[in-house]
Amino acid sequence: MGKIIALGGGVFENGEVLPIIERIYEICGKSNPKVLYLPTAGFDDMDDAEIILKPFKIYSFYLLARASATYANASLHFSVT
Repeated sequence: MGKIIALGGGVFENGEVLPIIERIYEICGKSNPKVLYLPTAGFDDMDDAEIILKPFKIYSFYLLARASATYANASLHFSVT
């Protein structure tokens, strides 16, 4: 059966979350677990998405999709990669 693990907060730039991401990788038990990035309701800067996703790439997570928010109409758009 699949697992859903949620992660919110933390400092991604200085590696603070690496032990957490490593533990998530271990719990998943797969060589390429999937990750979905959802920005906060505060409309995260999508340039920060690469900073946030970089630690996941270290452990070979597969980016399932990335959501982005637009300021004009406050809608959420998913781009599947």
